[in-house]
Order: sequence, then C-alpha cells, then structure tokens
Amino acid sequence: MFFVNTVTVLLSESLLESEEAVRYSEEKYRRIIETARDAIITVDSDGMVVSWNRGAEDLFGYSSGDAAGKPLETFIPAEHIEKHRFNEGNLEGISKFIDDVEATRRDGSRFPVELTVVGWHYMDGDYVTAVIRDVSERKKAEARLRESEEKYRALFNLSPEYIILLDVDDGRILDINSTLAGKLMIPRERMIGRSVYDLEFISEDARREFQSKLETIKREGSVEPYEMELEDPAGNRYTVRIYNKRIHAGDRDSVIVVLSDITDLKRTQEMLERSLAEKELLLKEIHHRVKNNLMIISSLLSMQSRQIKDEDTLEIFRESENRARSMALIHERLYRSEDLKNVDISEYIRTLGVEIFNSYNLDPSMIRLSFDMQEFRADIETTIPIGLIFTELMTNAIKHAFPDGRGDIKVSLKRSDGTVTLEVSDNGVGLPGDLDWESTPSLGLQIVRGLSDQIDARVDVISDEGTTFRISFEELGFKNQ
Repeated sequence: MFFVNTVTVLLSESLLESEEAVRYSEEKYRRIIETARDAIITVDSDGMVVSWNRGAEDLFGYSSGDAAGKPLETFIPAEHIEKHRFNEGNLEGISKFIDDVEATRRDGSRFPVELTVVGWHYMDGDYVTAVIRDVSERKKAEARLRESEEKYRALFNLSPEYIILLDVDDGRILDINSTLAGKLMIPRERMIGRSVYDLEFISEDARREFQSKLETIKREGSVEPYEMELEDPAGNRYTVRIYNKRIHAGDRDSVIVVLSDITDLKRTQEMLERSLAEKELLLKEIHHRVKNNLMIISSLLSMQSRQIKDEDTLEIFRESENRARSMALIHERLYRSEDLKNVDISEYIRTLGVEIFNSYNLDPSMIRLSFDMQEFRADIETTIPIGLIFTELMTNAIKHAFPDGRGDIKVSLKRSDGTVTLEVSDNGVGLPGDLDWESTPSLGLQIVRGLSDQIDARVDVISDEGTTFRISFEELGFKNQ
C-alpha cells in the first residue's frame, strides 16, 4: 500500500509539472501570436475561423469575436478562393506558400497579400493556420520599380546616343542600347556577355586606350570626356566623344559609357576651319593691298613735296604723308598678325613714333624720344583713330615744342581698371596761354578732337613745364560689361 501511495504521489506531481509546462508553452504561443504584426488565422477542417490574432483584427477590420466561426470565404475574393482549397482528408502535414492573391477587408476594400499555411492535427481535429502579410506597399514599390525600369529602358533604347554598360573589372558587356546595336549591325543579344576587348572591329590602339581609361575609372570613378576615332564592322570610320561614370548595378560595379557621335560635327568644324583660313588669307591680302595703296599715296605725296618751295605748303604735304603712313602701318600690322581682329597698339605706336621722328630728319642727340608702354590690343576701329591722334600729337610736339632744337618727347601707354591712357608729353615751351585748343583752327588739333569723340575718349591737356596731351578711353571688353 505504501508503494502504491508513493507511485500515486509521484505520478500526480509529474502530471502537475506536465500541465504547468503545457500552460507555459500555451502562454508563450499566445503571446507570440498576439504580438505578431502579421495576421495569424486558424481555421478548422470546415474552413471556419477558430483563432484570430490582433494582427488579423488590424488587417481585416474584424474583431476576434466577430471573426470567430465565420467561413474563410468571408475574407477571400471569390476568384481567389480556389488557391486556398485543400484536398479533402487529413490536413496534417500541409505546408505551402501562396502569393499573388487578394484579401477583403470588412469595408469591402481589397488588398494584395501573401501567406504561409500549415496544416496540423490536434486531438480529434484537423486545422490550418495561415500567417498573412499585407504586401500593398511592396506591390506599389514593385510597380514603381517596373515603371522606372520601363522608363529607363525606353530612354536607353530611344536615345540617339550610343550607350553601353560594362563590367568595370573585365570590360564584359552587360547591356547595350538599340542605337549602338544598330550602328554596329549586330543583334543586342549577341553583344551581351562579350568582352569589349574581344570585338574584332576595334583597333588595337583603341582597345589599349579604352582599357587604360577603364582602369582609371575603376580607381577614380570617372575620367574626363575624351574623343576617339572608331570603326564599325563595315569599315566606316566615325568619331565619338566618350562620357562615362562608374555605378553600382545589381551586385557588381559597372561603368556606363555614352558615346556621342560627333563625326558630322567634326566634318563641319573642318569645313569651317578651312573656310575661315581662306577668309583670313583673303583679309590678309586685302590689308596688304590697302597698305600698299596707302604707301603709294604716301610716296606720291613725298615725291610731290620735293618740288614745293613754300615751307607752309611743304609742311602740309609732310603731315598728309605721315597720316597716310600711319594708316598703312596699321594694315601692315594686321596682315602680319595671327589675329586679324586685334592689333598690338603698344608696338604699333612705338613703330609709328620712330617713323614720324625719322621723317623730320631729327638729331637724336638733340631731341630725344622715349617710350613707356604696356601691352594692349584693340580692333581696327579703335586702332586707326588712336594712330591718327598719336600722329597729330607727335607731329605737333616735333614742330612746335622746341624752337631751340633741344628737348625730350615721352610717349606712354597705360592700362588700369579697364581704362587705357595714352600720353604724349614734351618739356618744350608749352602752349600759348590764350590758346583754346578745342576751338583752334589747326587741322591737326581738330583731328584730335574729332577722333577722340569717335572712340568716346577724354582729352586732358596739361601745360606745365611743357605740354602733355592725355587721351583716356575704355577698353572694349569693359565697355561691353
């Protein structure tokens, strides 16, 4: 009897421990089910709901009390119900994943779901438990991704540029657009997977250069756009400007390469360059002829002046000769210049000053000429007036500043903050005190005044221990600003 009682006690304690373990296990299961974010539903073999967690309440809009005992068809659209039916008989051991189906909320709205179902047996009943997840946001993201892919593919293939996607490690072609495939006359499918270095129609030089660029892209991410001459399989040569960028596509580092065909542009550029060269040659010839004609006029004036005895008349001829020579010198500078639009005024004035000085047969030891010049270039519309103004000021200084035949003439050309200043100064006797230079009948000073207005120049006359004429005007670039 003692033995029986002992066994009974032990069995009771064991049973209590088992019941406690079951309760603990059920409690853990219940907590997991209730705290899960996904809907977890259990139905019996008749398809009636026997378990409905909080996630299902949130997803479908039914409370657990409302859902209990309802058939599965309540929550599944009719056209999807077949995917949820199981073979009759024992449901234990069923395990399947179902996607691309919809569910129905309490308000009648439908939404995409995916679910995992598991069949199991408990006591005398068969049950199926489904873990259901709302995939609306994922489906929207997938739709956006498909839309983006379609847009990319459309842009990729409709682009007039040649586009190719390469593996940055081995130069293998990952994708190629229809434009480039058409240019190469090779189907896109035959190009994908081949190494760009194995394409027979690419020259060895182009292959080496491209490989070098690809190595740089691999290290630095990109290289500056560059030009390359290529040849298609038919032997036609064409020039492309190549743009590139390393990207991460899929599970690999790739480089997208855009080849812009600039063959027609290069051809047009070459034609324009030839046309421009011809026009420049023609302009140089015109300037050369104008210079020769002006020199002929200067020579005729010089020859005619030899027969003139009157000093005043002779001076008029000499001044006219210098004016013609100053304009001839400009045209000589232009046809010798690489830039037909601009003349180096500083060098032009220096040369012109020496020629005018020599035309009067002056003794350099008696009258000294010096220059302080900064380099300055201007177009012919500015250079001709400046040259003629300088000719008049230089001539006036030589003729009137030194009655005793001794003195200094200084010429300077300075630039500062967009303003150019030309000064011709002497240390001679200066201007008469009652002389208004702007209203004087002197042709030379009238020319100075008129040409200064033509280039919007300011003229300052300083008569202090000699005479200084200061001509100030704006550089063209600053004026345009």
